[in-house]
Amino acid sequence: TLDNPGHADNVASVTLKQTAPFRALLQINGERLKQKQIAEWLEDWSDYLLAFDSDGKTMQISQAAQAVRRITIQQATQQDHEDGDFSGKKSLMQSIEASSKDVMPVAFEFKCVPYEGLGERAFSLRNSLLTGDEPRFVLRIV
Repeated sequence: TLDNPGHADNVASVTLKQTAPFRALLQINGERLKQKQIAEWLEDWSDYLLAFDSDGKTMQISQAAQAVRRITIQQATQQDHEDGDFSGKKSLMQSIEASSKDVMPVAFEFKCVPYEGLGERAFSLRNSLLTGDEPRFVLRIV
């Protein structure tokens, strides 16, 4: 009726099912991974991945996995102390450098169908290396 039209009496919620590659991407996003974990993830999902070096050139996933397995971390500390009659200075500088014998991947592109029924989409991932007691890698969707 015009007084009570009945709009939105029936509502529905539609949810699409995530695909396995997309779930794997979401699970790894922002996680701190050991060298072996990231290398195995890269090898497992290599069909969906492209790796890029610091110059933006593509590289093989097998090369990227090998590079993350072979990391060298160099750490240097320099301390300066100066004492005067009425003043004092103290400075501390730490330098940490992570390198690999192979070309290190700085970014990845992960192409997959995120949800069943949708088209393929490319996700850009930034690769970060955290240094500490042991190196940890973090892949983030950007």
